[in-house]
Amino acid sequence: MVLTITDPHASVRADDLVDAVEELRDAGAEAMQLSGVRIVASTAIVDDPHGGVDVDGTSLRPPYRLVAIGDPKTLTSALSIPGGVVDTVAGRPGARAILTTSPSVSVTALRRLTTPRYARPAPTSSP
Repeated sequence: MVLTITDPHASVRADDLVDAVEELRDAGAEAMQLSGVRIVASTAIVDDPHGGVDVDGTSLRPPYRLVAIGDPKTLTSALSIPGGVVDTVAGRPGARAILTTSPSVSVTALRRLTTPRYARPAPTSSP
């Protein structure tokens, strides 16, 4: 499933995109990328002072393209609920959300693994 958000007036905010990501996670999306940036559990999406958004240090400008792998019908329904993401985007001046489904979509963006700050692997025991 692909959500494309056109936004000629830069009225879509980071929290709108976070809502879309959360709805897709809740609907069972297994992998996502936003305009070429891989979305993982620790991804930060914040407003950019120049009218776009910053995703993990990458500045993005509209149109935004959120690709999600999962059941297309379930993912589309999650974003289309009354008062949900599609309605919220439609309420932003000039913005529009377009949902497209395909039997095959690809999430090709990768994310570099970071060293955990607190978590450590369990010690292995020898037999």
